[in-house]
Amino acid sequence: MPFAIAIDPTGTFAYVTNEYANNVSTYNVNPTSGALTQVQGSPFATGENPWAIATCKVVKNACVPPPL
Repeated sequence: MPFAIAIDPTGTFAYVTNEYANNVSTYNVNPTSGALTQVQGSPFATGENPWAIATCKVVKNACVPPPL
């Protein structure tokens, strides 16, 4: 069951946690239409019952979260 969604800071990818399936679905986001295309190999296995997801921009090997 889909539970949480996050879009990466560049707007390129969307991530959806699938809580009871123990995985994360990953999609490419079309910059013009917003249409989603599933990434090859997705969904990806996670630990048990993923219920949240976050993204960040990596700068000099450090995670820089987007401003709130």
